[in-house]
This record gives sequence, C-alpha cells and structure tokens, in this order.
Amino acid sequence: MDIEEKYNNVFITSDTFLDMDMNGLSDEEYRELISQIEKHNAEIYRRKTMELKSFKERSQNLTEEKKITKNVEIQEEYVAKPEKEEKTDITFYWNLLQSCKNESDYIHALPKPTNPQYNLLMNLILAECLKEMKEIEEFLQEEELTEEEKLEFINELKEKRNRFSKVLQYRDHKEELEVEEEENKLIYLDSFYGNTYALNDIKKIDVKFYETFLELIESIQNGTFKNIKAFQNNQKLNGLLEVKGFHERIVFKRMSETIYAIIYIFVKKDKYDGGYAISLKNRAEIFWSQFESLKKLANNPEYLEEQYKTTEEIKRILKKGEM
Repeated sequence: MDIEEKYNNVFITSDTFLDMDMNGLSDEEYRELISQIEKHNAEIYRRKTMELKSFKERSQNLTEEKKITKNVEIQEEYVAKPEKEEKTDITFYWNLLQSCKNESDYIHALPKPTNPQYNLLMNLILAECLKEMKEIEEFLQEEELTEEEKLEFINELKEKRNRFSKVLQYRDHKEELEVEEEENKLIYLDSFYGNTYALNDIKKIDVKFYETFLELIESIQNGTFKNIKAFQNNQKLNGLLEVKGFHERIVFKRMSETIYAIIYIFVKKDKYDGGYAISLKNRAEIFWSQFESLKKLANNPEYLEEQYKTTEEIKRILKKGEM
C-alpha cells in the first residue's frame, strides 16, 4: 500500500496545512505531517462529538417539555436540513453567448431542448438580454456623450438586440436547435501516483447516492447539465462548473466544445458543510496545476479512448453499486 492510498481518507480541517508545499517532502516527513493532521482531526472530532451530544440532550429535553409526541426519538445518524432553494443559474450559458457569431455558435451555447428546464433557462436568458438593452438605452438618454461615444453605444445596442432576437427565435422554434451532435467526452484528473481521482471519490460515497451521480455524469455527457452552476467570486474556483442533485455534486471544467474535465465528485451534506470547501479548494489547485497538460492531451485520440474506458467504468459502478 503506497503512502497516498494509506492516507487517502485523511480530512484536512485546518488552513495551516493547506499552505504547505508538500512536493519536496520525504516519505518520513510526509508521514510526520499526516500524523500531525490526524492529531488535529482527532481533537476536532472530539469537540464536534461533545457538541452533538449536547445538542441531542437539549433537543430531547425540549421535545419532552413540549410533549409534541410520545414516540419521537432523536436519531443517531445526522440528517442535514434541506438547503434553501437556489435560483436557477444561467452564468454558464450567458458566458458562452458573449462570443457567439454564427448559427453554430448559438446552437452550442444555448441550453439543449432536451433539458427539463429549457423554457425556464431560455426565459431567464431573455430577461438578462432585456436588462442589458434597457441599461444601454437609459445611458444613452441620460448621459452627455460625444457623437463617437453615442455611435459606439448604439452599435453595442444593435448587437444585444440581435442576440435577443436569436434567443427568442430559438425559444419559440426549439426544433432548430435539435441537431444531431456527438456525445461530450469526459477526461479525468490523475494523482501523482497515477490514480484517477474520480474513482477514488466514488469509493468514499454511500451507494444510496449513486443513482443521482449517474444522472449527473450523463447530463454532462448529453449536454443538458443538470442544475448547472458556475463558480464566481473565488479566484481558485473561477471558471469551474458544477452540476448537482440535492446533496450530490460534480465539479468540472469545459475544455473545448465537446470535452469536459471531471475535477471532483462528492456529497455536500449541508449548506454549512465547511469540510467540502477545503477539499474543493485543494482539488481545484491540483486541476489548475494540470490544466495545460490536460488541454494538450485532450487532442490525443488514444488518450481520449482511455478516458472513455474510465467513464464506462465509473458508470458501471454507479449503475450496479459495485467496486
């Protein structure tokens, strides 16, 4: 068993360890660092256990006092509260629209007609187009501009009106978007030791989540991108995307029109689950360090064939619940 596999499940909970450069560590130094992390985690676990015990005792007392029910028992297993419903995110599609110049560009930038949220997404995009057009129109009316500046804004307004017309056309005639396209190809991050991170991620996940993860993987493949979200306002995560179920998350990156890199597969149990944020930050750093090499490999047919086999293996596991 190599060092990476032995300590694969160590969960780093302190920023102190995140800033360390571990590339030059010897095996002995690496083991010592892991030992420090495990001690730190043990203390965090002890505190959290005491807090949970105290919470259960308070909840039990409150339940008895109010006599809500005779049969209520405090569950031993923590069940996360549902997160507040988030707004549908159109950032991914909106960013692609900015560079559209011809019909083919629009077909690849807009949501697929097979997307269950197609009409909602298209209407949100149209609303954003209208908002931009209105802002320019108001600016032209209120600001004192030179003729040159006016002409520049008028040309910009024409471009945005043309974009609005295109999106409206496709919304009302979505069959024009229904062209036969090849399935998106998926590529994966490998660790220093040659292990595929996505496969390791799945090993840590309860099989009860597998069905949803299969849906998420397939939504990236077929381009419907279930509940897609674009990360923003975070330097390390900017440019990354996420498809999600209720707790299930897959973080990925668009490498080209039909190639997507799978970065991280995980379960986010709660809105305030801080552990996942640290793990995501670490994985993002690994991805960006491999970004340029992955771009080059994505043009290699042999590499893509090997990655296809990995995708099929991941889907096999998710379908059967077997490792």
